[in-house]
Amino acid sequence: MRNRRARGRTARAAVTVALLACALTPAAARAAEEPLPPQGTPPPGANDYSCRPPAHHPYPVVIVHGTFGNQSVLWDTVAGALERLHYCVFALDYGNSPFPGINGVGDIPTSARQLQTFINRVLAATHASKVTIVGHSQGGMMPRYYIKFLGGASKVDDLVGFSPSNHGTDTPLAPPAGMLGCPACAQQAAGSPFMQQLNAGDQTPAPVSYTVLETNHDEVVTPYQSEFLPTTADGRVVNVLLQDKCPNDLTDHVFFPEDKVAVQWMLNAFGRPGPADPKFTPDCSGAALATFPDSNSVAAAGSGRGGGRRARLSFGRVTHLTPNRRRLRLVLAGNGVRVRRVRVTLRARGPRGRAVARSLRFTIVRRHHLTLRSGGMLPAGRYWAMAAGRDAGGRTVSARRVFTVR
Repeated sequence: MRNRRARGRTARAAVTVALLACALTPAAARAAEEPLPPQGTPPPGANDYSCRPPAHHPYPVVIVHGTFGNQSVLWDTVAGALERLHYCVFALDYGNSPFPGINGVGDIPTSARQLQTFINRVLAATHASKVTIVGHSQGGMMPRYYIKFLGGASKVDDLVGFSPSNHGTDTPLAPPAGMLGCPACAQQAAGSPFMQQLNAGDQTPAPVSYTVLETNHDEVVTPYQSEFLPTTADGRVVNVLLQDKCPNDLTDHVFFPEDKVAVQWMLNAFGRPGPADPKFTPDCSGAALATFPDSNSVAAAGSGRGGGRRARLSFGRVTHLTPNRRRLRLVLAGNGVRVRRVRVTLRARGPRGRAVARSLRFTIVRRHHLTLRSGGMLPAGRYWAMAAGRDAGGRTVSARRVFTVR
């Protein structure tokens, strides 16, 4: 009897523990995600959750503002440059104060968890495996906490910092600001416990690439040299002083995100595997930003969708004209990279001549056999077969072949 009672007590205890576990699991799950504060207006074109990253820029870009900033101000230049080159762009507000639009003042580890929440939502919406980040001031430093302590190293491809407070600032205003409602200000004081924790041991966890962009006119994060990160043997860290290539660039800390030289460096970093190329030479006037060439963010490593190569089309040598001279059979070849909405047009008397036959649209990866049907018998003469489609990044891919009907 005593054994049955003991077994009964044990069973009831087990059931109680199980019920408690079930009751507590949702709360624990909720606690794991830091809620986002109220969000402001994103830069034009940003936060389109229907955006699907193209194969040559597979990682969405997340914009992270700085202390006292927000996503609505100073980021139009960056967002516009990225969207022109077909990146998916997202931005958030974090660390909000009680005053609308004045953000980035809260406890930095809490802000990093808000960034974690936001990135998880972006990855879920876009089906991407990683993001790239561009951040200003605290926004260029705080993601390092996410990378180092919150599992972000597996979810971030590149981090580009605009005047990032990587080792804090020696300005005497930072510590007292912490007592006036800005915990992040005190945490960004050089030598603070937070800075010691962040920079102890490995400052640049792999496999993330880091590009630090700085100006010698920085009046907020001082000395400006404190922003640079230790370089690594594998070349994942590049430190750039804007004035080394553009001595007359007078950009300061506050307006750094609007500097068109800095934005060119950012595009160079995001548009290639790894960090920015130290040999890159920007247009110091900034005018070239409007025509900055597109590129491939994953060309060296391959994206799993064509190995990062540019799509190519070409016509095979074999053609066959049917006896009634109304049908022309062709072979179009690809190079293993998908090209969509391809159409082949047959023209007489030159590439701008009259169209005598057109194919339906199709998708090609390696090889496609097609038959062009004309409305009547093809007379003797020269003809141009013209193929055109678009790759995953929206670029036009084309091919042509000239042949003679005798």
